[in-house]
Amino acid sequence: MMFKIKILQALYSLSDDQAEFQIQERLSFMRFLSKVRFTSQYMLM
Repeated sequence: MMFKIKILQALYSLSDDQAEFQIQERLSFMRFLSKVRFTSQYMLM
């Protein structure tokens, strides 16, 4: 997972603190890191 976080940091020019915040706030970051699964009607963490 750290490798994927480093990719996000490089693409979006994020510091460690900024990356942590964005991972918690952005659904697209969560999906990229596979922290969220989707079913047809519900979002499961």
